Amino acid sequence: NFASPTRQLPGKPFNDFIRLNSNENPYGPSPLARKAMEETIHISNRYPWTITADLIPAIAVKNNVTTDHVLIGAGSTEILDLCVYLLAAKKGSFILANPTFGPWAKTAERLGLQKISVPLLADKQYDLPAMLNAIKADTRMIHVCNPNNPTGTICDRDILISFIREASKKVLVLVDEAYIDYTTQNSLSNLVRENQNLIVV
Repeated sequence: NFASPTRQLPGKPFNDFIRLNSNENPYGPSPLARKAMEETIHISNRYPWTITADLIPAIAVKNNVTTDHVLIGAGSTEILDLCVYLLAAKKGSFILANPTFGPWAKTAERLGLQKISVPLLADKQYDLPAMLNAIKADTRMIHVCNPNNPTGTICDRDILISFIREASKKVLVLVDEAYIDYTTQNSLSNLVRENQNLIVV
């Protein structure tokens, strides 16, 4: 159902809609998540810095990195936006697939960066060799959304690692793993320990 998220139809509760264009969980928060929210609502008036200080080491342990490698944001979108502002400090181009999750790319273009779009293959997989070939002298970053949004396709792990190693010799590689927990593939986050030109969101 593609009903507008801002319009409620008569006799239809707002949460009964499954919006196929939003990548939302149609079932709502799990009972465990709702219980956790109820138990912490009384401290929701406080900034979460103390809790964040506890969360960062836990994330570091889970991903086999140090706390120096972990940056907390209000969802992955905030980190993507921070990467855009980092790039915009020096003008140039950036590479991403088409289609992919790209709202951040509009901000990059407004800040003067040039977008280079590389079409997906016929099976909706990334054309990683074409993305490597698209690198120009002024290219600042390559973005890979894995699993890709909106196609749901995922890159072969070993092939993606090889791509990252090659691309990061020339540019910053940004891997967006917002949906990695819906797959059986392990995060690539531990690779940041050895690669300063890699950001995993």
